[in-house]
Amino acid sequence: KVAVFSSYLTPHESLHREVAKTMLKWANEHKCSLVVSSAAIKTDEEAPFVIGVASTEEAKKRLKQADIQLLKNGTVPGIPGILLNEGAMSKTNVIVLLCRSKETGPDFRAGAEICMAMSKLVPGAACDLQTLLGEAENVEQNLKLAEEETGPLRDAMYG
Repeated sequence: KVAVFSSYLTPHESLHREVAKTMLKWANEHKCSLVVSSAAIKTDEEAPFVIGVASTEEAKKRLKQADIQLLKNGTVPGIPGILLNEGAMSKTNVIVLLCRSKETGPDFRAGAEICMAMSKLVPGAACDLQTLLGEAENVEQNLKLAEEETGPLRDAMYG
């Protein structure tokens, strides 16, 4: 079994450790052999990429087998970072996928890249990248259009 945790919920930092421990406890109770989470790396660069970070040697091996580049050095903040630390201490296999994401607004292409990486990591999981990217492009265009149309109104309301 594999547990995948993904959320845009942003609890206060004081709750991060408790949330991460609860997630790992749930995964262990359900006999999950791997916990996968993700985090965004905010940047203005266009090309998406995914880098993996692992809590154990076994998890690192899975990243290498999936041909996902490993982070050489750096810090993973928030709940994903605590999942990695707690996973390392409890010898629980945790992988955090770091993906380049736009500086502002939702980045659906980054989500598609994460899905592709997960499909390499999780046996039997599949991802139709072309459909995902097509949908991502449509949503991004609609959001851009909506922002352009509401810009003058927003500026008038909020200065």
